[in-house]
Amino acid sequence: MKPIILISFLLLSLLSNGQTALNVRADLHPSFLVKRLLISPESDIEVENIQYTGNKYSLGAFSNPSKYNLIKKGIIMSTGHVEDAVGPNDEGNVGRRMGTPGDVALDRIASGPTFDASKLSFEFSSASDSIFFRYFFASEEYPEYVNKEVNDIFIFELLNLSTGEKNNLAVVGNKKELVTVDNINSRKNAEYYIENAYWSPDNAEQWMKEPGKGALALNYQFDGFTNILSTGSAIVPNQKYKITFTIADVGDDLYDSAVFLEEGSFGSGNRQSRSAPKELLKSLNTELIDQSVEILEVKNEIIVRLNIPFRFDSDEIKSDQSMMELNVIARILRMDEGVLIKVEGHTDGMGSVGYNDDLSERRAATVKAYLESKGIEAGRMTSEGFADRQPISDNITESGRRKNRRVELRFFVN
Repeated sequence: MKPIILISFLLLSLLSNGQTALNVRADLHPSFLVKRLLISPESDIEVENIQYTGNKYSLGAFSNPSKYNLIKKGIIMSTGHVEDAVGPNDEGNVGRRMGTPGDVALDRIASGPTFDASKLSFEFSSASDSIFFRYFFASEEYPEYVNKEVNDIFIFELLNLSTGEKNNLAVVGNKKELVTVDNINSRKNAEYYIENAYWSPDNAEQWMKEPGKGALALNYQFDGFTNILSTGSAIVPNQKYKITFTIADVGDDLYDSAVFLEEGSFGSGNRQSRSAPKELLKSLNTELIDQSVEILEVKNEIIVRLNIPFRFDSDEIKSDQSMMELNVIARILRMDEGVLIKVEGHTDGMGSVGYNDDLSERRAATVKAYLESKGIEAGRMTSEGFADRQPISDNITESGRRKNRRVELRFFVN
């Protein structure tokens, strides 16, 4: 096939499946963005005093109905012009001077002076005892400016207006590291990082083999992203808080970065009553897209069934796909430390009871140890083997036995 025909076929295929659908609109009223897009309609959050400072073209709304999107809809805040986020990713240094000053709060934690700050804030109260939301970060500073001490920076500052206590929610991991290019990249905290491929007609054959990767490169101009991140905080019911979302260039006013906030994800809840939190279930269903993974909500628990292809008579995990699934689960769990996990091992009915008891316990312990190696505290997890006593299919056919050889993760809130 000639290159031009292959490229045309690829673009037609992606277009017909809605893969070039990223749409960004700037200059929308901040009240519309907060009240109609960001705040969950199911929450009891009351909002007032919405304010925005920065260039009007650095704040906007986005939508991306592609099945390969990171987040479908929401608010975008940029250090440049939000419409420059639209792909394809055919340049490595997209940036625009917006002519606005930096931010004093960011100057205190940045590695250099800040420029082109974009700041959105509002006051709120809720009868619930916690708030939460989802987002991802993207930057043109990937990968050239990793560890160059010029990372663009952002914070989600939560302020208790009664006590004056401040807390930055834009952090990851047990060490509460800032979300920056230096802290999340291909070498550090790589489980959070997505490299965006360079879009070129010369890569047409690669896009045919990897349509998801090609769709991201076609949709987004940024050279790299974080995965979808979940964050939140305990709050005192009925007290008034202020949250401020701020992003700015650091060191210079070039090489744009942006934060994408998910539509309807800013919600509230009661930690004691959320035994199967909606945001946890949503994260699992959104990010565990492999068809072999089964996610169930049963009574007060969330159950994730993983068909991990262990080696024969072994508790060694041999599948890269299974490790990727466990990495996603670990990342989600790191975002909500109130979630406890029970790891259960199951076998088919081909061995003796004693043999299967031992094998199922070892396999459950292996998965528990793997999650612990990814930063999940051992005290949040237990493991148990059930041998073949809880089959979910028959033990007569190979397809049935394959379903029974599984590990289940049970999630519930402390």
